[in-house]
Amino acid sequence: MTKFLKRFKRRRLLYVKRWYNNIENRKNEKDEIDLWKILGVKRYGDEQVYGGRSRCFRRFHQRAVNYDIEKMRKGDIVSTSFRRLCLAFVVLIDDARREIYSRSGISALRASENYHVINVFELDPIEIFDRFFNAQDPITGQPSQAIREYLLLEAASSSKENDSDDEDAYIPPPPPEHFLPSFLRQNKTKTLFVGNEKKFRNYSLLPTPINRSPLLARTDTFLLEEAKKENGIS
Repeated sequence: MTKFLKRFKRRRLLYVKRWYNNIENRKNEKDEIDLWKILGVKRYGDEQVYGGRSRCFRRFHQRAVNYDIEKMRKGDIVSTSFRRLCLAFVVLIDDARREIYSRSGISALRASENYHVINVFELDPIEIFDRFFNAQDPITGQPSQAIREYLLLEAASSSKENDSDDEDAYIPPPPPEHFLPSFLRQNKTKTLFVGNEKKFRNYSLLPTPINRSPLLARTDTFLLEEAKKENGIS
């Protein structure tokens, strides 16, 4: 009887420990957020960003402009999604912070920030937004040459896209010969050898709908003399 009670108590203790650990794990899962997914970048290796910092700049730019920043300035209420976007941005562009987050999670990152001069969890999301578009480092506020170059390139590419969207801009399609094999661009005949006789196979272009490659129509083969006459060869 005593052995039975001891065994029962031992099993009950194990059950309670597992139940408690499950609760703690669920709490940690709720606290854990996927910063990679929030910013919209892919990771490779252990903690590297696919595309580097420039990819982080582009993803933050694309997502941040969709928020009504002026409304958040006036109302002093910043949405949770925007806060998380800014947090993901400042963490993933910093090598040391990205390494801690990738290996140990958001809880470890939060604990490590207590030893930093600047705690990224205490940064103002609106200030991060303003610093980025002023070509400043979003964490320190110092001028950032990398962000400045990105913004200049982005402005140049967007102006090109606007020019291409102009209704008056017309880009003529390439000539039909562009779609032909190289030997047909020079001469629309192909030399064939049938037995001991030298023959030509003549090709011509057929009209096709717009934006489709022209078709090649093959005529019957000619004897050498007929082929010369057909192609104006004396």
